[in-house]
Amino acid sequence: MDSNPAFDAAYWNSQPPPVQGLQNIDNDGQRQMAAQALAQKGLMIDLAIMVWSWEPWKVMVLRQTYGYTWVPNMVQPAVTAAPGVTGYGIIPYDPNSPPPGSIKVSTNIADYPAFIPPAPAPAPPAALPIDALVTPEGYVAVIGATCGGGIFPALAGDNVPNGFSVKAPDGHQYMRHFVQMFGGGAVENWYTQVA
Repeated sequence: MDSNPAFDAAYWNSQPPPVQGLQNIDNDGQRQMAAQALAQKGLMIDLAIMVWSWEPWKVMVLRQTYGYTWVPNMVQPAVTAAPGVTGYGIIPYDPNSPPPGSIKVSTNIADYPAFIPPAPAPAPPAALPIDALVTPEGYVAVIGATCGGGIFPALAGDNVPNGFSVKAPDGHQYMRHFVQMFGGGAVENWYTQVA
């Protein structure tokens, strides 16, 4: 059987970088330990290709020749009967029902697109003021220290609507108030403690 360097390169390039690195470990024992560690982290490891260092093209051609459409990954139970083998007490191979996490058998190079790293996590929201709390509805309440008479200023960053109640971590309940002064001038923002 001829080699297929283009297929082999596509196969390896479709793997996450830590898995790709297995092909560069010359020591069999070290490669097996590294592969086992990656498999335990949830990465799919093809034992024949990634641990035993067999050529991806030749392995996939042989698997297809014998009727395999999927094979177990390194940490899954082995197939107990080859495709087409049946008999008393034998669990037959089901080519149409691959277990989750099994490895697809394919010689179609299109099944091995280059690995694309996942998008980075979204940036965290802008830092909230130290005393801010986020309500279950998603509003940001920033309640200042009392000015006396049960009045608490609403500080910069507060976006709680007028008349909305907020329960603080200390168990107190506050109601948000704001009033626009006559003629559209300044806005007065405050909370009153209601419980």
